[in-house]
Amino acid sequence: MLNPKPHIKFKFRVFALLVFFSLCFASAKSQTNWLALLSAVENNDLRLASQLLAQGANVNIRRENGWTALITSAFEGNLKMAQLLIDHQADVHARNLDGWNALMASAIQGHIKIAELLLKKGANIDAAEKEGWTALMIAAYKDQTAMVQFLLAQGANPHIKDNHDKTAQELASEQGYRKTAEILADSKSSQAQTNVNASQKSNDTLKKTESVLMEAAFRGETTEIEGLIAQGMDVNEKNAEDWTPLMISAFSGNTETTELLVKYGADIEAKRADGVNPLMLASFKGHLETVQFLLDRGASVNITDSEAWTALMLATLGDHPEIVKALLKKNAEINASQKDGDTALTLAVSKHHTAIIQILLNQGIDTEAKNNQGLTALMIAKKNGYAEIAKLLTIN
Repeated sequence: MLNPKPHIKFKFRVFALLVFFSLCFASAKSQTNWLALLSAVENNDLRLASQLLAQGANVNIRRENGWTALITSAFEGNLKMAQLLIDHQADVHARNLDGWNALMASAIQGHIKIAELLLKKGANIDAAEKEGWTALMIAAYKDQTAMVQFLLAQGANPHIKDNHDKTAQELASEQGYRKTAEILADSKSSQAQTNVNASQKSNDTLKKTESVLMEAAFRGETTEIEGLIAQGMDVNEKNAEDWTPLMISAFSGNTETTELLVKYGADIEAKRADGVNPLMLASFKGHLETVQFLLDRGASVNITDSEAWTALMLATLGDHPEIVKALLKKNAEINASQKDGDTALTLAVSKHHTAIIQILLNQGIDTEAKNNQGLTALMIAKKNGYAEIAKLLTIN
């Protein structure tokens, strides 16, 4: 083969060098833009930051310590800058080398508006840094009372413990921040009361029935129920909240009434608008006898509601080990996950339901499954400081 002419080879080399230096220049310019962006953010220069982002500066560029532009703006309390960065797809989950994210940074100085913005954009309110501190703990330690109240109102978990087994309340108490500690103590009590209120609200819903048949089902009046059905009342009627008499009976745990309604044709697979059925209601409330009856009558064990919850998950949430066993014997899908990605195991770990955890492990549940936050059951246990559960998960 003939060699290319010398002048052609020369032109090719010149072209290659020009391309190489152009790329180097573009890379250097881009890197300069990125570093300039960090400086613009630190100086709260919105105009310059906006220009640099428009020119393609990397919105998620970091300093050597891992601080991103968004973490910096959150720490400084520069709301408009934070909004600008988020509008350009800044990662609200990004962390520095110590595991701190923008939400934690906002908690240090009590920048509530920025915290609100970050949460609206999907920031995990209970994320923890390397020492196990959440934004709530940081706010408590810094005596940012208003931030503590805000985070609690947004659903921050006051029961989480850090790597030294301390809660946000204990951190505040150790620093002598009495008011903040009292707010956190009250939140624990109010959270417990919220659970009670939720249960009471469900009972109140049952009482708001629209027919004498439903009222009879709620009271467990079997003789009256038979008489009403004989008069032609619809055994599958629904009230304004989409409950059937069978749902009411299953929720109340009246097995005799449940059996009677099924005898007269009640649909054991009837659903509310949210997809919840009688088996799910009985499983959540812990009515083992009713659950067993429904299962024996062929209730579908793996039906899901609108959020992909199953009866097994609801029994786990309610901490009913015997019902979990009963559902598993009927081939409940052990590794099913709801819309947040949680399985029965991650739910059991989050709620510290040790007996159910052991049952699920004995049945071979997938311990490596991750929820939508990327957490396995073991990660959740360690995050919440559940040492015994973490040990249990490790040896299985």
